[in-house]
Formats: sequence, C-alpha cells, structure tokens
Amino acid sequence: MSEKELKFVDGERYGITKANRKNVGTAKNKCAFLGAACKGVVALSSGVFELVSNFGPGSIGDQDAFMKVQMVVYLKHEELGKYIMIKEKKKKLTAVDSKEQASPFFTSYGRFVSFQYPSYHLVDNKMERILGGLNDIDIFGTWALTNCNIYNDVSGNSFDLVEGAKGKTYLGGSKYDPTSLTQQFNIGLSGDWTIESSKLKQLLAERKNLITFTDDSKAAVKRFRWNARQIINNIGHPFTPDMVKSKADFKFEDNENAMRPRNCGISKLIPMGWGDHLAMENNEIVMSSNVDRSWTFEYGDL
Repeated sequence: MSEKELKFVDGERYGITKANRKNVGTAKNKCAFLGAACKGVVALSSGVFELVSNFGPGSIGDQDAFMKVQMVVYLKHEELGKYIMIKEKKKKLTAVDSKEQASPFFTSYGRFVSFQYPSYHLVDNKMERILGGLNDIDIFGTWALTNCNIYNDVSGNSFDLVEGAKGKTYLGGSKYDPTSLTQQFNIGLSGDWTIESSKLKQLLAERKNLITFTDDSKAAVKRFRWNARQIINNIGHPFTPDMVKSKADFKFEDNENAMRPRNCGISKLIPMGWGDHLAMENNEIVMSSNVDRSWTFEYGDL
C-alpha cells in the first residue's frame, strides 16, 4: 500500500487516541466501531498503526494494510416487504420499499448500531446517540433474536430439533419451514450467547458427553458467537450447510457456512412485559407486547 495516497479517519471527531493505535489489534477494534467512517488499518513507515478513511487508488507500496470486513445487515420486514431506513437529519426510522433505500446496521454488544451514523444505535423504535462506548450502554438497551429460523442459503436448510434415543432432543437441520415450531430458536446478536429452543424452552447444553436441549441444572450450557456471518462455538468450530458442527477450525473464506436469521422477533434482552418487541404496523416502526416474527437479516457488503 502506498502511504502517500491514504486519507485517515478524523481523530478528533471520532475520539481516536494513542491507545487506540498501539497495535494492529486495538486499531482494528476501534475501526470496527466506527462503521462506514473507517475502511481499515495501515502500518505506517513511522511504526504507528493508523485508521484509514480512504485508501485512494490502492497503489502498491511498502506499508502493510488491512481492509475492514464487517457483518453489515439490513432489517427486512417479510410480511410487509419493507426495510428500515434512518433519515439523515433527525435520525428517525422509517419504512422503505427496497434494500437500496434501506440503512445498514452492524451488531456489537447486543446492539444494532448504524453503519452510516456509528454514534447512534437502536433503542426501542428510535435511534439514540451513544454516550461513552458501546460497552457502557445499559443492558436494557440490548437486543436478542427470538422465535427465529437460522437459515443457510447454500443448502436451504434451517436449524431444527432432532429426536434421538432415550427421549433426547438434539440440534440438527432440515429444509427451511418458517411455520415449523421445531425450527424456531432464540439466539444472540454478538458476543457470547446461547441457543434456546422456542418450543421446548430449553437451552442447548452438554451432559455426560451428550449435547442436547435440556433443563438439567448439571448440564454445561453451550455458548456461541457470530464470526463473518458464521456461527462458531467456543473453540472456533462453525456449523456447516448441513447444520452440523464442523471438526475444522473457522476460516473466513468458508462463506458457504454463513447462517442467516429469518422470520425473527427482535426483542429486548430483558423483557419488561410491555413494548418488548420491535414491530411494524401500518408502515410505522413501533414497539409491541407481541413478538413480530417477520424480521429477516439481509446481508450487505462494505
């Protein structure tokens, strides 16, 4: 990468400190939280790691550069065929007809953060400015996905319950059916989260070397996270298109393993009994006491 062609992120505007640039890892983390404002990180000839807002034509040079890759999602309401857009001036949410008009989000710490306006995140049915860091936001500002199909575009399969010997219920897969209760699961947005069967109200957990859905208090709950659109477990193994856990380590380029939430409720992580779920009524984005199981993720590129 040619250093002279680079344009850097405005450090004062986006609160970039020396500590954010002490190594490539911290620089990449800061870059991720800046949404569209940051395109990647470069190692300058001075030894400083800098956040890049524009790489220019990308001519060959002596500097190592790291283009940002981030899971960007558009929120589609399947029943109405509408998408969410953020109006620029007042950051108000509105419904639009096409993905081209819609606003992208990225997820972090259980929040939907605007990719275009990364100082704002989704709180109930409004966009609010982030004060401090994302991890400073009160837990009541976090979200989970409920009653959700977990879908693979390559195979057309969705996570499903599989009945086994001795009354055990396992996690497997079958052809996508949005009406099937056995294909509905509660999962998280980012960080460490669990898989709960919406039908059984039980978590996926391990007991005596068996990974099943159980309410056994002695079972060890299994935890997962998103990584480049793939769902991986705590030792870095993803699920395959056949909805079985791979024995191989996660690889970014294995995009056939990408999973997509479909027909989900977008629900507050800690329910309060009223207005707990994002919904769309008469083309208005509202909060509802009922799960609106019409939200689907459509992925976008940076």
